[in-house]
Amino acid sequence: MIKTNDAAAGLISENFVYSNLGPADIAEYFELFSDPRVSIPMGVRPLRTIEDAKISLGSKKSHDAFTWLIRSKEEGKFTGIFGLHNINWQHRCAQIGGGLLPTKWRKGHGLEIVKRLAGFAFAELSLHRIEGHLYPDNTPMKNLFIKAGFQVEGLLRENFFYEGKRGDTLIMGLLQSPLTPPAVPTNPVERYCR
Repeated sequence: MIKTNDAAAGLISENFVYSNLGPADIAEYFELFSDPRVSIPMGVRPLRTIEDAKISLGSKKSHDAFTWLIRSKEEGKFTGIFGLHNINWQHRCAQIGGGLLPTKWRKGHGLEIVKRLAGFAFAELSLHRIEGHLYPDNTPMKNLFIKAGFQVEGLLRENFFYEGKRGDTLIMGLLQSPLTPPAVPTNPVERYCR
């Protein structure tokens, strides 16, 4: 079982390359999470300064999380940031989330990324369950998770406080199933050298 971010480096999918998010990626991190169209649907305030981004990024290091900066395979252009976090190794479950630059929305990129990270979670981390936590009215993310095989499981009513208001969280889940093969090749050479 992989429990270090170093082992998660070098993931690829059809159109993207995934690298561990680190201090050198502060400009991309700030670009994504300073945009209110990205941050507000995630329930976080938009970053205002690079210093805010450094503090936020510094808080992301954990043995219970993997966070990737995602670039297009062809041009190497920044696309987004996604991760697996709140990993519970005992129960083999985690949350998945992240964001894409608005210019990358509605092009199928999110589906490819979520499927790749789910495949990594199930095949490489031996997780059994992945959860998506989102605003109930975040229809694009809800539809993305449904297309990736997630099911709506429930609603946590008024479980967070943001900008002076209480909000609900929609819980969606995806289970690793022996009937559904992982979304990654099982041969290590194919997995990392495609």
